[in-house]
Amino acid sequence: MTSMACLSSTLRTLFTTTADTLARESGFVKRRRKLTGSAFAQTLVFGFLGCPTATLRQLQHTAALAGVAVSSQAISQRCATAAADFLQALLEAAVQTLVVGDAVALPLLQRFAAVLVLDSTTITLPAVLRTVWRGCGGSTATAAAAVLKVQGRLDLCRGGLDFLELTDGTTSDQRAASQTAPLPAGALRLSDQGFFAAAVFRTVVAAGGHFLIRPVPRLTVQVGDAPRRSLGRVLAGCRAEVLDTPVVAGGKEPLACRLIAVRVPDRVAEQRRAQEQHDAQREGRAPRPAVLALSRWTILLTSLPAEALSVAEALVLLRLRWQIELLFKRWKSAGGQVEAWRTADPWQALCTVYAKLLGCVVAHWLAAVRCWAIPDKSLHALDQAIRSHAPMLVRTLARGAAALGRELRLLTAHLCRTGRLQKRRRRPAAFQLVLAPTLQPLN
Repeated sequence: MTSMACLSSTLRTLFTTTADTLARESGFVKRRRKLTGSAFAQTLVFGFLGCPTATLRQLQHTAALAGVAVSSQAISQRCATAAADFLQALLEAAVQTLVVGDAVALPLLQRFAAVLVLDSTTITLPAVLRTVWRGCGGSTATAAAAVLKVQGRLDLCRGGLDFLELTDGTTSDQRAASQTAPLPAGALRLSDQGFFAAAVFRTVVAAGGHFLIRPVPRLTVQVGDAPRRSLGRVLAGCRAEVLDTPVVAGGKEPLACRLIAVRVPDRVAEQRRAQEQHDAQREGRAPRPAVLALSRWTILLTSLPAEALSVAEALVLLRLRWQIELLFKRWKSAGGQVEAWRTADPWQALCTVYAKLLGCVVAHWLAAVRCWAIPDKSLHALDQAIRSHAPMLVRTLARGAAALGRELRLLTAHLCRTGRLQKRRRRPAAFQLVLAPTLQPLN
């Protein structure tokens, strides 16, 4: 676990020494100025952390809390190309630090050294920024010329955000750094279809790890001595509600694993078909026959044998993959609003995005270091509470390490007392399902 003293030191170093060094290296600060790199970073990061829709006047008040008296026009004028380079470098420096809490008290997760979830999200930027972050450039009606993709890897056991990579919007998930990053021995990797790569899974298993993933629709598998067939054909001949069997998946790169397929109700299958047709119409293509054929099944591939993970437990773990998507949702919706800015200037908009992302990382650190061990924590409520304390954090940063340490201890003690989820009977929360996987029907 990251200690409170260590977190306090990390935050103070990041927003003072590291910020000033990177400001000089990026060319943001070339001579002695009132608005230093550290003051500028604290102003934007904690200003937007406290109020995602902050105006320049509100950012001016945050700068005053950081100990700098500047005009709102001065803040606006500094948000140029060099400022964007500086904030990007500061964000990349921040994510090199791994902040973790105590292991969550959920026995299913405690079976593994870590439960690592991989996913990505995109942020649409002003088109003029296509030279910085390249988008699809109009290949479909909804495509954008400039898109920033954020690749992440989250440990559900201890809350560590050990990978956060910025790439072009056109970059495939297959090429993400988190895709080939090593896992601790005994760790479980959860990912969606976009990260499906048989060679990667073989490496994971060879290193003593495990994987659980939804397969790509056109995958072929071999069951026993039968000929290799598509998933659709294998399941078309299945009359059982649940199929749980060893298979060899793929052709060119065969992967020995376990296939789990659970038949879903008709209404769920219809919703899936409707979603595929909607996506096809939006993207200007025909619906994929393989997707439509598999709409009646929830399908998983895993390296874990049946004695190590039941079908019910596998379905619950699949559901937990949504936790990283919920993290990104908090960053992009009412909490972080990283896709929103109050300016027509593209570089000021990019500075806003970087500052908000950095604030989201800081908020995640604070929630993880003291609250991750709590099974029924509400990460949404914790995020709101942390954002309400942003002015106090920036003020105590200016007063020194001791003051910041005291403020963090008070804040995290408050977080531990609040932000709890209620148990639900009709639709059990994720922590209830992890504690009792049988609460979730198989189909």
